[in-house]
Amino acid sequence: MHGPSLGYNEGAGVNAMSTKKVRRLANYTQIFREPFSLTRTMRVSKQYGEQEYATLQSRKLSKIKGDIEWALMNNGASDADASAMNPKRTFMGFGVGAASGGAILSNDGRSNTDYQWATDGDSGDMDALDVVCANIFQDTINGSMSKVAFCSNKWLTTLVKAVRNSTGATLNAQMGAGVTGGLRVTKHHGPIGDLSFIVHPLLNGSLEDYALVVDPSNVDMRPLAQSDMQLRDDIVKDGTDGTVSEWLYEGGPEIRNEQSHAILKLT
Repeated sequence: MHGPSLGYNEGAGVNAMSTKKVRRLANYTQIFREPFSLTRTMRVSKQYGEQEYATLQSRKLSKIKGDIEWALMNNGASDADASAMNPKRTFMGFGVGAASGGAILSNDGRSNTDYQWATDGDSGDMDALDVVCANIFQDTINGSMSKVAFCSNKWLTTLVKAVRNSTGATLNAQMGAGVTGGLRVTKHHGPIGDLSFIVHPLLNGSLEDYALVVDPSNVDMRPLAQSDMQLRDDIVKDGTDGTVSEWLYEGGPEIRNEQSHAILKLT
């Protein structure tokens, strides 16, 4: 910041351009497919067919949605499988469930203690969470001031316990169609930004100590032009007396500004 901080001499010439290394975004698209089938007799039955088809269609849609969320949350390094004629590509996710290679490298509570929330049941717990929040919102230029923290039941119960044990802290829980897609949201108004805690079913069990903080303004899913989420009906024509359909999605995430996301850990 030579010019803005020190100014220029009157009549000074044009300085050489300042060059810096930049991170180049690169990722792959991943194919998700979820097939389901019905026999012709089941399909045309008035009492059975259409209801069963609708049930399978809805169930498989939920399944492929969960698969995409799991890959986005837990995939590590991207892989193109370049040696294969028909490669099986996997995109780079946030890396919560991966040993290494995810999009979040520096703001990772598994190795960086600045993103670990140490709780001992006293009033200092909320102060410790405020310190973590201050670290999360370091990038106030390219990052937004309101982020979403996907967490486990353990995280949310720990948060509620810390609020109860503190003096002056309040818990803001909301539910409704107009609040974050109708999901139950528990908001923490930190000293710098706001965290919206949302329980995610994939962050239980072995991942219950982790919370994934996502800046929505720096994440986009990029489907291929003709492979966005779609229902392909009756795709197999091999003479079988039945109907085979599938849900199909092919795309990958664009995760920008790694410093605006984080993986938190309970300790």
